[in-house]
Order: sequence, then C-alpha cells, then structure tokens
Amino acid sequence: MNNDNLTPAQAADFLDISAHTVKKYARLLELRGHTIARNGLNHRIFTGTDLALMQAMGVLNRDKSVTLEHAADIVTSTDTDISVILGRNVTESEPQTVDSTEIAVQGELDIELFTQIFTQYQTDMTTLRNELEQRDQLMLKVQTLINEQLAEQAVTIEELREEVSELRKQSEEKPQPSIWTRIFGKA
Repeated sequence: MNNDNLTPAQAADFLDISAHTVKKYARLLELRGHTIARNGLNHRIFTGTDLALMQAMGVLNRDKSVTLEHAADIVTSTDTDISVILGRNVTESEPQTVDSTEIAVQGELDIELFTQIFTQYQTDMTTLRNELEQRDQLMLKVQTLINEQLAEQAVTIEELREEVSELRKQSEEKPQPSIWTRIFGKA
C-alpha cells in the first residue's frame, strides 16, 4: 500500500461526495471499530482501505437501499467481501468473506488512479499557467509597441504644430499684397 494519505477534502473529491458525507461515513466506521488515522492536528487522513470501505457503504446505500448505519455494519463485518460490493455483484444468498488483501489492493488502485488523475490535473494547470504567462508577455509587448508608436506620433504632432506656428508668424510679419496685386502681379 502506498503511503498516500488523503485529507477529507481530497477523499470527498475522490469519492465524489461532500466533505460532510465523508465525515459522516468516517464517524460511522469508527463507531464500529474501524480505525482511521489522524494527523498531528487530529484531523482524519484516509488510506485506500478507508476509501474502499466508504465507497462500499455508498454502493450499499445507493444501490441496495441499505441505511448508512447498516452499511457500516456490513462493511466492517469480518465476513464481508468488499470487492464483491464494489463490483456491484452483491446478492442476499451469496456467502461473503473478507479478504483484507483485496481491500488493500482495491484501495491502493483507487489511490493510484486518484494520484494519476491529480498529477494530470497539475500538469494541465501548469501548462495552462505557462500559456497564460506567454499570452500576458505577448500582450505586454504589444502594449509597449503601441505606447512607443503613440509617443512617436505625439512628437511628430508637436513638430508639425511648431511648423504651423512658425508659418503663421511668418505670414503675419509680411504685409499682404492687395487682391489686385495678387491677381495681376503688379504693385
């Protein structure tokens, strides 16, 4: 079994149930003698076996209309084969026995699957983050180019204003010929 232990939130995500439901399942299992490890802050940490038992409780409750209390009794019983429950092959007449190795293997497979999915999620998020950073850098370059072009245009506009102002001054200093002089070219 891997040393992978899940927090209640991770267990809830893995089992596709709420964290409140995980807590409820865990409490029911503990009341029936199943020990769930705790961390230094006394928070539950879940192993593959814990997840397999809770998953089996959910299957019994959902698919067989067994109350959660009775489901907890069944999965913690020494004569219950969890793999049969998880395989959805439970029948009332079928004798059931516990094989703790199978429970551990099922839990380990579930943890490995969760780990693979979580690793892929982290990889996808890293890729997305990198793509967003590249996009942001490109947008920054484009914004910088636009700002440079606007600054150049502002300089050009100021130069043209100065030229126009100079031309106005020159035209005001020269006496304007009369209209007849302009037409006939004589003074």
